[in-house]
Amino acid sequence: MKKVFAMQVFFVIAVFAIVIGATFPSRYQSIEYQKNNRYDDQVKNQLELAQLRYDKVLGDPDHKMSDVWQARDTLVDCLWESQRFDEAMKLMTQQMAETWPLKHNEYNHAWAETSRKLGDLHRDAFQIEAAIVVYQSVLDHDKQYLKADDPIIARDLNNLAMALYMKGSGFEEKDKRYQEFAKAESYLKQGLDIIKKNNIEKSTKASSIYWNLYLVVRDQEKIQEAENYRTIAQAIDKSMNRVCREP
Repeated sequence: MKKVFAMQVFFVIAVFAIVIGATFPSRYQSIEYQKNNRYDDQVKNQLELAQLRYDKVLGDPDHKMSDVWQARDTLVDCLWESQRFDEAMKLMTQQMAETWPLKHNEYNHAWAETSRKLGDLHRDAFQIEAAIVVYQSVLDHDKQYLKADDPIIARDLNNLAMALYMKGSGFEEKDKRYQEFAKAESYLKQGLDIIKKNNIEKSTKASSIYWNLYLVVRDQEKIQEAENYRTIAQAIDKSMNRVCREP
């Protein structure tokens, strides 16, 4: 009797395990689907709120341009998150025109930041040539009005380098790829020199450049040099308790 009962229990457990095993993937997919839907809804709601705030600021006859730019930046971030790149780029292009007259013959921070953001949008929309043009204009402006070893210039060099790396990655011909990779490597090393001059070699800025050098050098098949850069980048990330993830 006990043996029969034990066999029945075992049979029930086995069936239960089979049912759970069979339904778990679909349940997992359902949970992930719900998460994605909630995220999409959240992004949509944030975009709607940002649009309302922006329209409200514009509708105020006494609005300040600084308030308009702040509201527009938030709206652009939401459009960016929604991958509505054309709308976001149109707004940033408008803001470039508005911020350019703010300063004459001196550093124009508002214009430079707006332009950099436009470059990032072009990059993420895979409009690489446009991104290169914008990043280059920001670099030229910053070089003209900032100190030669200002960390902002290192950031500009990093941005331009990775746009060139992306451009190079799009070529099938090895010589064309390597030509763009070599340009990118040169800019990254210039940026690294600035980082070293400012004694911020253990910063996130430094880590970013080292990781990007790893990519650019690796794809030129300079294996040992690439490994050296990766080791340095990992050590910096570890020192800041950052999770080391190879790009």
